[in-house]
Amino acid sequence: MEHCIFFVAPVEPRPVGELLRHVREQQAKGTTKIHLAISSYGGHSRDGFACHYGLQSSGVEVVTYNLSNVESAAVPIFLTGSERIMFPNSSITVHRPKRTFKEDSKLDVNDAFEIWKTLLSDTVDLADILAKRTGTTKDNALEMVRDSKVMDPKDAVELGFATKVELAVFPVDMPTTSIRF
Repeated sequence: MEHCIFFVAPVEPRPVGELLRHVREQQAKGTTKIHLAISSYGGHSRDGFACHYGLQSSGVEVVTYNLSNVESAAVPIFLTGSERIMFPNSSITVHRPKRTFKEDSKLDVNDAFEIWKTLLSDTVDLADILAKRTGTTKDNALEMVRDSKVMDPKDAVELGFATKVELAVFPVDMPTTSIRF
């Protein structure tokens, strides 16, 4: 049995939790293959990692589709797919993990050091996922993250981020869930 999930949302705790909950529900119903269609500007890197590993450990085959844009923290989710399909004119954006602060935030040197360690760890974790899932070296993956990389479908296939470019058509009778925030 197959199921389609449209994830048109930021990579944040609530949408990621919903996505993983739907995958677990489908697994319990006997679904063996999830078609995960993504359009996301990204969000929190740790939520992207959690989603990546949660999908990988689900025991369900996942095929991912880039509907328009897969950016930042959404990239590890897209890379979960056993097949990774780019729609024509879609793009992938990889960049260094970042943190956003409230306008009135105050940091002391210890806070800044802890944030730096977290950002460094997130950078290494992202590079590990990129290297493992695309077949590139860890050094190349670190370079892509450091320099930021925007890929069109052709680049994404050449660099191992996608397996093919295709305007996929999802069967009308395929059960579908939509996650939008």
